[in-house]
Amino acid sequence: MNKNRCLFLDTTVIVDYALKAQRRKAISAEKEKYDNIETSQYIKMEIRRGVLTYLVYLYNMIVDENSWDGVLQRVSKLSGTPQRHRLGLILESMKPIWKGIKDDTPASLNEKYPEIPLDRILVLESLKYLKYQIRNVWRMADKLAVVTNKMKCFVDIHAPVETHNLFDNTASKCTESKYECKIKDFFDSKRSDFVEIQDALNRLPESEQDDETKKRRGSLREINRLLYQKNRQFSNIEPNVKHCWRCGDAIIAVSAQDTNSDLLSSNKKHFVPICYALNNKLVTY
Repeated sequence: MNKNRCLFLDTTVIVDYALKAQRRKAISAEKEKYDNIETSQYIKMEIRRGVLTYLVYLYNMIVDENSWDGVLQRVSKLSGTPQRHRLGLILESMKPIWKGIKDDTPASLNEKYPEIPLDRILVLESLKYLKYQIRNVWRMADKLAVVTNKMKCFVDIHAPVETHNLFDNTASKCTESKYECKIKDFFDSKRSDFVEIQDALNRLPESEQDDETKKRRGSLREINRLLYQKNRQFSNIEPNVKHCWRCGDAIIAVSAQDTNSDLLSSNKKHFVPICYALNNKLVTY
């Protein structure tokens, strides 16, 4: 048992608990071993930029098409467009919808939707599920853990807003996000940790360096270079904010270590070398 220690939840944990019922038991079992559970505002930002983008995209597509046949045709065309990276996540999002309908009998569907064609039933059931999950995923971080924000990351971030039957997931325009966040201060205070991570990633064999890892290495190198230039910034309001996004796993691992927390994640591939570099405990499920 790890009583009196803290467990830090990464983005995969929040999303898995919200969307994948089969993962909840394993996550809960790990949480029970700790007195304190934390996550961060940075995690909520990743959720907003990641999985919520796809759920909102699919919801708005269904509203726009108003036909399940139209949705399938539109999804099938994604493979030949710059948005093809969305296809897998969209299909993954559809699985629970299909499962819920598959488990229904014709009699129960007819009771819920008398005299409604099957195509329309699919649209209504999908929208009901997606609307629930958009709100559920957003609330899950606060339900599972204490949310900290040492870096002052998007302090005014909020859930996607429903307007005229569509969800708006565009970045917040509130005044507070115009202030410089504290990500550079955080990197500066933890410079040696980020250098250790950069060195560890550089030592990985080429076969273990996927595109995400290569981008993370490049952004860590650029950020560590910028730290020595006092007049150069990187933050939520700078053009080079992409370096922050690409260093996400490194930022999460250092955030966990900063609070003397073990890190819980299902992303073993990327976190094993990072946590090893920091000599921090990684818990997977």
